[in-house]
Amino acid sequence: MNINPPSDPVIKKRVSITGDTSPVKWTIISGLCVVSLVGAIYYFYPNLFQKVDDSTQVYAGYEYESSEITQSLAFADKETTSTPLEIVPAITETSNRSVPKTDDISVPIEKSKPVDTKIPATVPTKSIVATTELTATESTTVPAAEPTTVPESSPKPIDQVERLLTKANRQIARERFTSPKGDNAYETYQELSQLEPQSAQRVLDGIVAWYFKLGQKYINRDRFTQPKYGNAHAMYQKLLDIAPKHNSTQALFNEMSGTLEQRAVQYLQEDKVTTPKGKNAYTIYQQMLTVIPQSEKAQGILESILQRLLTRANRQMSKQSYTTPKDDNAVDTYRQILKISPNHVEAQNGLNEIANRYYKLATIKKGQARYKDSMTWIKKGLQVQPDHPALNQLRREVLEKL
Repeated sequence: MNINPPSDPVIKKRVSITGDTSPVKWTIISGLCVVSLVGAIYYFYPNLFQKVDDSTQVYAGYEYESSEITQSLAFADKETTSTPLEIVPAITETSNRSVPKTDDISVPIEKSKPVDTKIPATVPTKSIVATTELTATESTTVPAAEPTTVPESSPKPIDQVERLLTKANRQIARERFTSPKGDNAYETYQELSQLEPQSAQRVLDGIVAWYFKLGQKYINRDRFTQPKYGNAHAMYQKLLDIAPKHNSTQALFNEMSGTLEQRAVQYLQEDKVTTPKGKNAYTIYQQMLTVIPQSEKAQGILESILQRLLTRANRQMSKQSYTTPKDDNAVDTYRQILKISPNHVEAQNGLNEIANRYYKLATIKKGQARYKDSMTWIKKGLQVQPDHPALNQLRREVLEKL
């Protein structure tokens, strides 16, 4: 029995089969053919026979040889417990992607076996953090690699600035300028000033602008120091706390003190010295003492007020309006002066003069034996000056006649 020779040229030259063949011989010949065929394929296509076993591992979509990972990971001191370095392992032929350059990473090796410690040129875009300590083997060599940048785990400062700016804008929109504690624009400004002073200044300007505008609103309503919280002076104090050197802080103070002076002059010209309530020169003077204490302007307003009252009292004395009519008599006017300036000599002398005039009228009535009329003038005099010595003595004498 003849068997046609194999068609493969390599085998054809080496094998020639003629005649009858037993099954054993046929098996041997077939095995030789297979071995020859495999050998030829291995010779011309060696890549088809690369070993792929359990040592091949996959990370983040890429295949890595475990031996290459071992070569790329090491710690400076095997005894330390510090966190392993973040590294980039070699990549197999399953991916030809490349990433930005990275610095070379040194790999500890055995003293007697020098090892090339550079990472391969082609690496994945995602880094792998070593979780176990690995040691390079004697035959391990790592191809040279170009430097790459390991991504930072912490947020960049620019991201923090944008986040704080957004937070501050939201707080300003909700009018959370200095309260509540832990969630207000001023605290955000202080945090932002550590990162980006220029951006922080814009936040501060926004806060200052709101207090300045509200302060102007209160000035236009003559709410300089009252009510307790809704007044221009309270807004100025707030600006003084958060931005004492800001231009708007000084501008609000100048506008407030200037308006107070204008209001005081206006009320004096209208003869609104102590009345009506809340809209008079004396009330403005008291507010000036709060805003600009011990200032020459405030002192000048006080002197003008006292002079106006004294002029009024003199006119009332000339009309003999000592205790009447109500709200327009000399006694009330002198007492207003003494309330403002307790040691005012002219006001004290004015009250004493009125008491003396009542004393004279009471003495005349006593001399006429009109004791009841005399007692009427005595009582009027004592209402003006309760401690007047002459009136008290006359009162005792008249009581004896009644």
